Amino acid sequence: MDLPFSLKLNFGYISEEQEYELLFFQDEASLLEYTPVKVKEFSNLSFTFNSIDKQAKLYIPELDDYLIENQVKEENGDICYIPSDDNIIIYNRDQGKTVPLIPGYYTLYVKIGETIFYSRFEIILKDLGTPEWEKMKIEIEKMVGGLARTFIPKKTSRREITTSNYLMNDQLFQRILEFENNIPQAIVSLESLKKEAKYRIDKRYNWKPIGSKNLVDQKTISQLQIHPEKRGLLYTPSRIIKYDIIENQWIKFILSYFKNFSLLADRYLEKILQGIIEEKKREDKFTSAYSQSVQNYNTNSYNRKIENLKNNQQKIKHFYAYILEFLDTPVMKNISSRRPINVPKSLVMNPKYNTIYKMYLKSRNNRNTLNFSNRYQYYWKSTDVLYEIWCFIKIIRSLSLQGYTPISGWIFENDILSQELPFLHEDTTVVLSKNDIRINLVYNNSMEKEYFSNTLDIPVKTSSKRNKPDIRLDIILQDKYYIGSLIFEVKYKKLDNILDKDKGRQRQQLMAYKQNTMSSILAFPEILTRSLQAVSAVFALYPSNEGRKKTAPKYYEKEGIFFHFANCKIKLEK
Repeated sequence: MDLPFSLKLNFGYISEEQEYELLFFQDEASLLEYTPVKVKEFSNLSFTFNSIDKQAKLYIPELDDYLIENQVKEENGDICYIPSDDNIIIYNRDQGKTVPLIPGYYTLYVKIGETIFYSRFEIILKDLGTPEWEKMKIEIEKMVGGLARTFIPKKTSRREITTSNYLMNDQLFQRILEFENNIPQAIVSLESLKKEAKYRIDKRYNWKPIGSKNLVDQKTISQLQIHPEKRGLLYTPSRIIKYDIIENQWIKFILSYFKNFSLLADRYLEKILQGIIEEKKREDKFTSAYSQSVQNYNTNSYNRKIENLKNNQQKIKHFYAYILEFLDTPVMKNISSRRPINVPKSLVMNPKYNTIYKMYLKSRNNRNTLNFSNRYQYYWKSTDVLYEIWCFIKIIRSLSLQGYTPISGWIFENDILSQELPFLHEDTTVVLSKNDIRINLVYNNSMEKEYFSNTLDIPVKTSSKRNKPDIRLDIILQDKYYIGSLIFEVKYKKLDNILDKDKGRQRQQLMAYKQNTMSSILAFPEILTRSLQAVSAVFALYPSNEGRKKTAPKYYEKEGIFFHFANCKIKLEK
């Protein structure tokens, strides 16, 4: 349909700038189906907003914190742009606009009266067509969660696992614990909102006798002209405070969600409590078969679980009662109960509102995910480390598909009661087995010097200063014979940069891993070990082949060095 306005984006590097007119929609469903224009980060970006209806206003909430020409601050604090022929610059280093937009989606909407039109554009990474780090993050969560669910129960099934233990480990229980941990901070914010909630001042007009202390404005004067029969009266405004604004509508909606979730949590915790009590009754029938120390442990464990769960339940009950009381306060009583469509800036920027909003998002987003160590949250933004973790997990996954079972190390050390997947630290070793073959997969471990006497746990040493490969795969036969290793060096670089840049240091590192490694326990006759090397092959894994049509020179393969393009569909070759 024809719209009374247009918004054109101008973007691109100096030699390839282009213009694109955005499409706008009146419903969110159409907006979600719309494939937005993609703009590479650090490219020049500006827009022109024209309209034949001068009441039209443009809003770009994600850019409210940017200092951009033609911004208009409204009475409620919102930032908008009015129609003009000016080219509004968002990013252009030559023009002094040097704050780049973070990769992600940016929503725009135009308001004309009560009608709203929506559109969006996307900022993408400069060197990659899609945010590769985001794909790796999702895949890590998917793979690690899958590995943990698949293999941890197998490991712990060797001992008796009770139903309540599974209940305490599942995702809903983890959501409840995180929800409970956030309650104290939420109450602090809600107490502040009782006194300092946002509001707007509205005017309510009434006819009042002249002579009283009345406010007079333009509407008062115009009404006198319209109603000459109202002699002795003034159509005067009185100011009233209205809390029914979008920020408070969000708070009421979120608290209604918290209320329902608290009821669910209370019922679920009660279910776990009853399960533990029933298990204790069953165990008590066989108490005499246990040693005194086992009996003491079982009793203490039972009491601790009961006490902790009752504490959890009590906190949830108190919060539920607090929510009911808060919803009955003057601030909340007359606020609409409908779910707001838009997310105002203050819901993100204002600490009091943001605490409640973040708690809501965490509770919603954790419905289908395992808890990861907090340290992962930093590395989601450190792409090179993220790529190392991704490759390590991918190798485990590939080995498991070939029949190797993880038996210890990292996430495979957790028992069924663990509520967090631990971070992948340096020197981590994951042990996998298949028949009489054992594989030790070692992450970021420094090899010993050449005079070291090797053991099955430390089977490789080196004469080089380049002694810390990203991933090392040691192969042990029948738990007593070391038959060799593979090394995987993870390079978050393009192949060109590995081969041709950095004065050859990348190549020298790979050669050192192959040529300068050795072992004093290699399980072959001495006459063969003189010609055999402990590390039979070195694999350099890299994520992007952009700009290079040819592969690495063949002479690398003769030296036992292989370059493997490892993207989000990598498969380790047998």
